[in-house]
Amino acid sequence: MVTLIVIVIIVLITAGNLLVRVDQLKESDAIIVLSGFEGRLEKGIKLFNEGYGSYLILSNSDDFDEDILREQGISEDLVILESRAESTFTNATLTKEIVLDREFRSVIIVTSEFHTSRARYIFKKVYQDTSVRLFFTGSKNRFFNSRFWWFNFRGIYVVAVEYVKWVYYLIRY
Repeated sequence: MVTLIVIVIIVLITAGNLLVRVDQLKESDAIIVLSGFEGRLEKGIKLFNEGYGSYLILSNSDDFDEDILREQGISEDLVILESRAESTFTNATLTKEIVLDREFRSVIIVTSEFHTSRARYIFKKVYQDTSVRLFFTGSKNRFFNSRFWWFNFRGIYVVAVEYVKWVYYLIRY
């Protein structure tokens, strides 16, 4: 019985940790912020203000509160809006067009921590025919902790949905 409990705990901890795949960040030409959960835009702005990128690309920009950018004093000239993305795949394909048009050599992709492994998989596939260097980072939020995600319903929901989406993306792409 104790062995079973230990195995269950290890599986639960591992399930959350496998979703998180972040990189050691390097200064890049741009920071791509994917719309979605809380904290992503704030993380992108923080990295921008720390000098990690010269431009902010907001993918699915209709979902962002652009007032935050103005409050932070970020010039509109340094913000590139992409408003058509509807999924992680279209985040990748539509930002790829921007990145190639602007001749960026490296970008940082900002998403939620639990989304970093799937975002990495999709962006690497979409950008595989380019020489663009991709770096991934995740924003923290109040309901996902990679080790203790099962402590609240929202964490359980997010992890379950993320694994379902992983299966879909593996089959589809």
